[in-house]
Amino acid sequence: DVRKFKETKKQFDRVKNAQAPRNKVHEAEEATQSLVLSRKAFRHLALDYVLQINVLQAKKKFEILDAMLSFMHAQYTLFQQGYNVLDEIDPYMKKLAAQLDQLVIDSAMEKRDLEHKHALIQQRDFSYDDTKVEFNVDAPNGVVMEGYLFKRASNAFKTWNRRWFSIQNSQLVYQKKLKDSLTVVVEDLRLCSVKPSEDNERRFCFEV
Repeated sequence: DVRKFKETKKQFDRVKNAQAPRNKVHEAEEATQSLVLSRKAFRHLALDYVLQINVLQAKKKFEILDAMLSFMHAQYTLFQQGYNVLDEIDPYMKKLAAQLDQLVIDSAMEKRDLEHKHALIQQRDFSYDDTKVEFNVDAPNGVVMEGYLFKRASNAFKTWNRRWFSIQNSQLVYQKKLKDSLTVVVEDLRLCSVKPSEDNERRFCFEV
């Protein structure tokens, strides 16, 4: 207790500085006795105070070391648990890594195939010439080419109608439906010429 220590120190200083009359032997002896007792009490209390300070300092050291040790133990437990968890999922991680490697290989192969196909398509497009296309006029069914085209009507509305056209036996014919009879547009294509029609709002138009 610091307060008790200070009070004992003040009492000791007060007794030490007190003056006793020399001609009164009895009072001088009492003052001397009081001084000795005060000094002993102050010494004992001072020793207790120093002891308590040392105990507190040592306790603080122990508490700090104990806290550090507890923290280190907690960290060790955490990392040990983490290591155990990672060790358990190690096979899955290896499997996932193998799948990733295979995915990279497959992606590279797919990219190479796509680039190869792209190059072939470009090469075919560059080498393709519509003006040099030859048709087999001797086809077994007589049909050289067929497919859907939009035909512009000759009426006042000039509407566009989707029809199934075909070239067969040197004639250009069409049908409204596949089961309908053929309507001949051009009797002999060998006597005709084809030119693009640019006056229409549609693309890829031509006239025969």
